[in-house]
Amino acid sequence: MDQQKKQEQQGVQVEAPKPAYSPESLAQLAFVQQQLAAQQQMLQPQQPQQQAVHSHSPVDASVASPPSYEAAVHDAGGSADRADPETDDAANETHVAGTYFGTLPENTILYRHQVVPISGPSTVKVQRSAMHNNVESWDMVLDDDVDELWKYFVTYASKPLFFIKVTGTHVERRTVHSSNGTRTETRTVTDFRFELDVTEYVQDTWTRIVCVPSGAGDKPMTIREALETYALSTNKLKEINLEKVIAWDVYNLKKAIKSCVRAAGYRATITVSTQYPGSKVSAYASHDVSRMARNPWMQALCVITCCCVVFAPVYYLARDKIKTTMVCEFGMKATPQEFYVRNYRLIMALVIARKFGSFKAM
Repeated sequence: MDQQKKQEQQGVQVEAPKPAYSPESLAQLAFVQQQLAAQQQMLQPQQPQQQAVHSHSPVDASVASPPSYEAAVHDAGGSADRADPETDDAANETHVAGTYFGTLPENTILYRHQVVPISGPSTVKVQRSAMHNNVESWDMVLDDDVDELWKYFVTYASKPLFFIKVTGTHVERRTVHSSNGTRTETRTVTDFRFELDVTEYVQDTWTRIVCVPSGAGDKPMTIREALETYALSTNKLKEINLEKVIAWDVYNLKKAIKSCVRAAGYRATITVSTQYPGSKVSAYASHDVSRMARNPWMQALCVITCCCVVFAPVYYLARDKIKTTMVCEFGMKATPQEFYVRNYRLIMALVIARKFGSFKAM
């Protein structure tokens, strides 16, 4: 109160913040708060990459069931929901539902049971990218040896990490009076930001791999043809990639999660996004030019000196990126509906407690 009076004396008028929760949801909020108190151990933030994996907790049958998954998907949306341009666009997630495998010739799809076991894991030198934890290699063995190239991709075709990130924000406005006139200032306040570790839901091994053409006019390739094309290329900037995807209807699941947040009484902006650290495996030419082009320090220097205006177009024109991407699909141990039912009350509790951090999905 003293702070408010002080601001008024300084000519600052602070608008009263809108309630974060609607009055009609108070009874439901009280119920979920009781659930939160009984789940304190579950809500402790996990230690990154070190917490033991536990089995999914069963849904308490004595507690009223959440709204149906179909109803949650249908009711999601609203002007206060924010779309994530990388993950909320249905067109960007069609591969997750296995669309690639239904549109390409059957002979271009390689199923796991068709793969001959490799003699042993690949021993090429690799590194992890700093930003996305992806696997990268410039080992010269991969330049022209198809068998070593295949062994490399199979060795590192382990399941990716999978996180669902939920963020709630609202905008605060205040009117400031000064000698120069009156102005309105705004700022975005984050009410909660938590991520659910869904990695345990991902199957331990991949189910099938397909080569997806880069362009609509590119001819579909088999895995062998893609590897041979890379091995025969003499381009000093050549590269070939394998991307890991999740066979799950993530797009509609995000809608259901937004409905869950709304059910907790939250009325401000909601953002739901997905992250897949370690979902890409890449092989690059062993030439020094290739290493320099991918070096983050060199890239930063080019940006600072504006050399990227000249060198970036030259790089993208000169590099030989194989006109296909190997897509490796991983199945899930549960359906999106089952995930929604298991984690409905957990998400509500995290929203009400305004939690920040990473938590294991139930």
